[in-house]
Amino acid sequence: MYDSRFWGISPLEGTSVCSGQSYLYHMKLSAAQRIRGHLRLSGDKSISHRVALIAALADGALEISNFSTARDCASTLACLRDLGVSFEQNDGKVRFAGGQKLQSPLRSLDCGNSGSTMRMLAGVLAGLDITAELIGDESLSSRPMRRIIEPLELMGAKIGATDGKRGRSGGVRAPRSGAAQASG
Repeated sequence: MYDSRFWGISPLEGTSVCSGQSYLYHMKLSAAQRIRGHLRLSGDKSISHRVALIAALADGALEISNFSTARDCASTLACLRDLGVSFEQNDGKVRFAGGQKLQSPLRSLDCGNSGSTMRMLAGVLAGLDITAELIGDESLSSRPMRRIIEPLELMGAKIGATDGKRGRSGGVRAPRSGAAQASG
């Protein structure tokens, strides 16, 4: 049962229809005059990826508030941690120490199912003196990577896909000296 005073809904008299055990009420909705309360929006995935990468490259300490809790953004943070970036996460905030240099990881960087992590991190790594391999889950590995490989190659990076020219990738390899290779 509903409380019409709570919902601001009033049934129109004489319009209820009984059909077996079900009841259908025809209602008239009234516009709210005022809404009170507090609203907290969840963090934006797109912005969270980008600001985390900027924070990882920044000279100074940086705190991000309302960082997205999406799995894709967690993949970006995990990759940054594997690249030697120090940060702390508490209460929807991520605090980066700043002034750190990204380092070649000891293992492949797992982007999970995050195409954003794969694309943006490939661009960052292609411009640094870092050897890294970006890998992803089965879904990410089946996606074409040519659309990120070709522009990075035009900017001087050396990137290739493990399945050759098609550019499907289980990963993007960014060898030292600004060269990168995508592999899958």
